Amino acid sequence: MNYVVEVSCVVLELIISYIFFRSLFNLRSRPKYVTVASYAVFAVLISVMSILECQSVVRLLVSMVGFAVIAFLLFETKVISATASSLVFMTIYALTDVIVAAAFSWFGIDVGSLLEQSDARMVYVIISHIIFLGIIVVISLRSKSKHGIISWQSFLIFLPCWVSSLILCCVLCVQSYSEVIELNAAYIAVLLGLLYTNILVIYFVSRIREQDEMEHQAKLSEQHYMLEREYYQELHAHQEQVRSLWHDISKYMKSMQVLADGEHSEELRDNYLKIQESVNDIGSVVDVGNRVVSVILNEYMHIADESGIDFEFDVNIPSELSVMTSDLYIILGNTLDNSINACCELEEGKRKINLKLKKHNNILAYSIENPYPENYLGRPRTALHGYGLANVRHCVQKYDGTVETSAQNGIFTVNITLNDE
Repeated sequence: MNYVVEVSCVVLELIISYIFFRSLFNLRSRPKYVTVASYAVFAVLISVMSILECQSVVRLLVSMVGFAVIAFLLFETKVISATASSLVFMTIYALTDVIVAAAFSWFGIDVGSLLEQSDARMVYVIISHIIFLGIIVVISLRSKSKHGIISWQSFLIFLPCWVSSLILCCVLCVQSYSEVIELNAAYIAVLLGLLYTNILVIYFVSRIREQDEMEHQAKLSEQHYMLEREYYQELHAHQEQVRSLWHDISKYMKSMQVLADGEHSEELRDNYLKIQESVNDIGSVVDVGNRVVSVILNEYMHIADESGIDFEFDVNIPSELSVMTSDLYIILGNTLDNSINACCELEEGKRKINLKLKKHNNILAYSIENPYPENYLGRPRTALHGYGLANVRHCVQKYDGTVETSAQNGIFTVNITLNDE
């Protein structure tokens, strides 16, 4: 049974390492068999070392090198970062053993003699890995990386299971050490089951979250398709208006030349006014060089025009951005929606939105400002599509960016920076 526990804990260490590295780096695009083979070879190596009871220092060094190789092969990171992250991971692993030993000693239990008892030692190893899992989960939760699989929702569901598993294992370990009960294979199997139940909780909660995000992305994609269709319909109508105008201008220019030769000033003036009226009737379609941003600004330009808002924007960005389309919709859509809501409560003539979006090197800088009425800030409001400023901050965090807001002299300003690499 000792061998089963050792191998089970080695497999758990690999799963925990995946959670840890996933919170730091993005996955490389590798065939599944490469990932499976890498973990399998490493698992066999460490299992053999555990069963042969190699010196802990040797096992730690081999594990550190192995995890560094896995981090470099399977995750988007450089050799130095992979090595450093592996060193941190194994340091936490070693410190976990120290913490567990100190905790047992604090309760008056001799860890040395406990490890000499086969049953108590197996439970002790399981306890150590449960605590190790909890530490890595907390670290992954605190990571601001956009790649992590641990969220606050999954942590809150995971916590009761983790605490109950830890308490039960500690009780059985102490009772086994005190020879109150004798642990058989069934007990150990149950404890291992509890250990892996924690992993299953994390897995299923993360899968549920991924499913929710996929549904959310699908809704945004559908909305994006509808807006793009409307955008290109307007663009086509605009082109038809331009072609029609040039056709009319050609006729008017010929008639104006005849009228000018005959000195018919009144008719000449009427023709000029007709040309001016035709030009004014041409609708405006936003084109800032980036298709997604053009579609978003085109939609809000019409909303602002219908609301009597002076909407000015200064956009200088490349045709392609690394920021996801859905995130652009959330960031631009929510901030523009909030600005329009604030402006609509002002009298006409004071309604104005000023938007700037520029990219310099790898930094995407976005700012939007608008006036707002007194007592407007702090009132509960529903943001566009149900996503508020909190979701804007969440999107910005995924790109290691910043969100700053200010309200001075009746002008509310939002400044956002994103890493667009």
